[in-house]
Amino acid sequence: MALANTTLHQWRKAQYKDNIPSCDLQQSGDGMELWAKPVDSVIKVNVDAAIFEGEGPYGFGMVDRYCTGQLLQACCQSFPGHLDVPAVEAMGVKEALSWIQDKQWHHVEVETDGKLTVQVFANRVAHFVAR
Repeated sequence: MALANTTLHQWRKAQYKDNIPSCDLQQSGDGMELWAKPVDSVIKVNVDAAIFEGEGPYGFGMVDRYCTGQLLQACCQSFPGHLDVPAVEAMGVKEALSWIQDKQWHHVEVETDGKLTVQVFANRVAHFVAR
């Protein structure tokens, strides 16, 4: 529920004409990251992991939005057991890529806050393109 509330809060902020650019992720005072609209005709898929250390399960959530900010769909999945955050972030991005492929979307931007996950996928894409 917290992910849904945060996403809604970010989406509402993105609707304001004075929305700050995506490279400046922090707005002073609230500590919240802001969602930035993608360019025209692009779908943005946001992925985030959740670890519940005290309870044991882990999971991830995804939200798909069109460049207008319109919510296309969202989902979350949880699993029993224990995994570290980078592994769960990678699972979420992998699921998002499968989702994108199933929907046959071609102009898509995937966004996650998992630095290690972004680096791994960026290196794999660069390696794939270089071949």
